[in-house]
Amino acid sequence: YIDAVKHHKPITAEMLGLITSMQESDSDNDSEQDSSNDQNNQKIIINEAANANLFNKLTIVNNWKNLPEIKKLAPSVKSRVVNVYQINTDHKLDTPKIKTLCHGTGNYSLISILKSGLLTSDELAAQNNKNWSYTGSGLGVGIYFARLDQAEKAANYTDYGPMNHYMFIANVGYHKVYNVNYYDESATKNANTDLVWAHKTGSYDRDELVAKSGKQVQ
Repeated sequence: YIDAVKHHKPITAEMLGLITSMQESDSDNDSEQDSSNDQNNQKIIINEAANANLFNKLTIVNNWKNLPEIKKLAPSVKSRVVNVYQINTDHKLDTPKIKTLCHGTGNYSLISILKSGLLTSDELAAQNNKNWSYTGSGLGVGIYFARLDQAEKAANYTDYGPMNHYMFIANVGYHKVYNVNYYDESATKNANTDLVWAHKTGSYDRDELVAKSGKQVQ
């Protein structure tokens, strides 16, 4: 969530580049039939999003280059930012501590996130929502984030290729951190903590942070 001046021009799937990027992402499919089916499914998802006014949750951020969150992004990611959108939400955090982190996602999951927010795989399964994909379980069930200054870690989880890529900057609320220095699939099961911080774990010794619930994310 980023505070910004509201822009009153309606935001559409075309403006986000969703339609173009989804079509481009299908261009390398071996099967024309599979490609056609994928495109039809994506159009259905986008239409459902438009009918549910999901795009109304977004406003264009003006002067986004001056936002402190953007300034903190890793240079290799900051240089690739084209547009920034504010997600308007009524969700408030009631935790004593907050970290601002980033989360990369594939285009297929974008509509699901706009609809329900960032959720764990268990929370998504409970909703019986099929329009999402999920990667990452080295630290257990949770929502995985990267530090802003290590945003290239999150960028690795966005779509590949020339289409638009999407990353979320979010406030993550927590009470107590569970620190680890290695992958441990039981880490999020620690009963006395609600944020896992894995230090210098995985590729290129980047940190990973995991929130246990979507209720912690704004």
